Amino acid sequence: MDGLAVEVRGTNGAFYKGFVKDVHEDSISITFENNWQPERQLPFSDVRLPPPADFNKEITEGDEVEVYSRANEHEPCGWWMARVRMMKGDFYVIEYAACDATYNEIVTMERLRPVNPNKTATKNLFQKHTIPVPEDLKEACANENAHKDFKKAVGAHSITFNATSNELVLLVRARCINTAANSWPADRLSGWTVSVATPASAGTLRKRARGFTLTRCLGIGAQG
Repeated sequence: MDGLAVEVRGTNGAFYKGFVKDVHEDSISITFENNWQPERQLPFSDVRLPPPADFNKEITEGDEVEVYSRANEHEPCGWWMARVRMMKGDFYVIEYAACDATYNEIVTMERLRPVNPNKTATKNLFQKHTIPVPEDLKEACANENAHKDFKKAVGAHSITFNATSNELVLLVRARCINTAANSWPADRLSGWTVSVATPASAGTLRKRARGFTLTRCLGIGAQG
C-alpha cells in the first residue's frame, strides 16, 4: 500500500501502521496495512508520524521503550509501551506498561526501539490539495498508477480520486511539497495528463495541473 504512513493508536494503547486517506476538519480517514481493519475516521489525537528514519538512541536498563508485539494471533503486531528491566547479552527483559497485571517478556533488539519522539498529530501537520477532474476522466483518474509521475514531481505522499467530489486529492505533510515542482517541464506534465486523458480533455486537465504546480506546490491555497 502506498501513501502517507502513520501510526494509529488502538484501544489497547498500542500503535499500528496505517495510511492517511483523507484529512477533515477534526479527524483523519485512515486505512490499515493489509486491510486488517476497515477504513475509518479517527481523531488527530490517535494518530502520529513514525519515528524519523535517522532517529537513534541507545537503550539501557530502566529505559522506556516500544516493543513490536501483538496481543493475539488475530491481529498484526504494533508498538507497545514497556520498560527494560534487565539486559543480558543480546536479550532484554521487558515489562509491558499496558497490562493490568505485570507481564514480562524476553525479547531481542530487533523487536525494540526507543519511544517514538513524535507527538500525536494536529490538523496543521497535513495539507490537502484538490484538482477538479473532467467528467470523461473519472474512470482513468481512479487508477492510482496513472499519477505516479505527478506524485513524484510535486512531492505528494498520496494522490487519490474522490468520486463524490470528482477531484484528485493530494495529501502531503505540511511544508513538504516540492517547491521545485513549479519548474516541472511542460512535456512531463503533458505526458502525465495524456496518459490518462482523452484528446478532448487533456488540455483542460493540463491547465488545472499546471495551476497546482505554480501555486499550491509553494504551500499556497491549502484546502481541507
